[in-house]
Amino acid sequence: NEERMNWDIVLGQWKRAHGKIIERYGLFRGDAMRVLNGERKQFSGELQIRYGVMKYEAQWHLNAFRRRHGICIESKDSDR
Repeated sequence: NEERMNWDIVLGQWKRAHGKIIERYGLFRGDAMRVLNGERKQFSGELQIRYGVMKYEAQWHLNAFRRRHGICIESKDSDR
């Protein structure tokens, strides 16, 4: 559905912007985990924008990438 795909792109743009804010705040505060969480959210948002996939699909791809590369980052912050 094209309308759904466009909305997913808008949500991805918001997620990317929100992740950038979280990352910048983490850099300002010297909080490495917050920086990583911001980068994770930006990456997930970028997947939504580029591929028009829904949030759960983007998160699935991100988790698969992390498993393949042995990246284990626990996140207190869900993709709200």
